[in-house]
Amino acid sequence: MSRTYKNSSDVPLDTIIARLHELSDAVVGGRKTQKQEFVMRVPAECDHDADLVLAEAAVRLNALRNYNAELQADLDRAQARLERVRELAEKIRDIAIDSPASNNMQLIYRLACKQAERAGGENA
Repeated sequence: MSRTYKNSSDVPLDTIIARLHELSDAVVGGRKTQKQEFVMRVPAECDHDADLVLAEAAVRLNALRNYNAELQADLDRAQARLERVRELAEKIRDIAIDSPASNNMQLIYRLACKQAERAGGENA
């Protein structure tokens, strides 16, 4: 128990996790334990009061969920770009196989330029 933290957002994650475990134990510990652990203090203790700890845990979980969604969207975009690169590589391979040797580099360069223009216009 402390009054070290002025805001719930200042409480270290390890402290929040430890307190959540304590509150979980208190839930199954009977009425006496629950009464001791689920009390609101004045002044409030951000790292101890059950309502503040639970609310801060919920805020942090929500932030992590949103961050995870952003990362997933970034990954999806990266995978789409990778697929475009694979398709380009396949086209280049086909051109290299089907073209006379003297034309290969010129054709590959033109195709690469066209693909680069398209990719740049897609807000990649």
